[in-house]
Amino acid sequence: MTTDTRFAAARPDLEPVFGRIRMAITTEAKLTDAIATLHGPGFAADAETCVPAAESCRTWDAARTARLALVMALAIMACAVLDLGALIIAVTLWAMVVLAATTLLKAAAVIIGMRARPRDPRPVAEADLPVITMLIPLYRETAIASHLLVRLAALRYPRALLDVCLVLEQDDATTRATLARTRLPGWIRAIIVPPGQVKTKPRALNYALPFARGSIIGVWDAEDAPAPD
Repeated sequence: MTTDTRFAAARPDLEPVFGRIRMAITTEAKLTDAIATLHGPGFAADAETCVPAAESCRTWDAARTARLALVMALAIMACAVLDLGALIIAVTLWAMVVLAATTLLKAAAVIIGMRARPRDPRPVAEADLPVITMLIPLYRETAIASHLLVRLAALRYPRALLDVCLVLEQDDATTRATLARTRLPGWIRAIIVPPGQVKTKPRALNYALPFARGSIIGVWDAEDAPAPD
């Protein structure tokens, strides 16, 4: 189906909503920029308020947290003065409990993974594969082309079905300068997060989420090395 044919088929559904329309050819990067220009402030506000305040860091009280940390430090010092041996035993027991819990969690993950692994995977036609969006938050990166793009280029997933979004803060001059010197392939695009009340990785990912075009969405860090398959 050609582009003209697809546009003609969609036109009856679009014009009752948007009025008279016409087809225009653009790049995905320019389309992303246009969406950000029109809806960026709304996306930014939603990114900070899409979860209840009790589950968000937007109500973080640094002064109260500092006071609580000071009280805990004084309490530990007092315990050390009164009974150093008991304090060492308590800390050791706590460390042992945490270590045992994490070991059991890892063992359970290994067992579940071994049971879930298909024994005879069947080949899947490309037409049946989903579009996958991978969000990669970046901050103060100086060498994207030498490591991140090399690892992404090794992926064997069909490029037409892979949507890699590099998510960076608008005021991150270091990463933006690095990207300006880097030639990105067509299946990788940059999403610029405007400033807001907070600056956290969850907020940046929340902002980028409406731009994703995949039915499966994942997150990688810049230092991750995904398996090619």
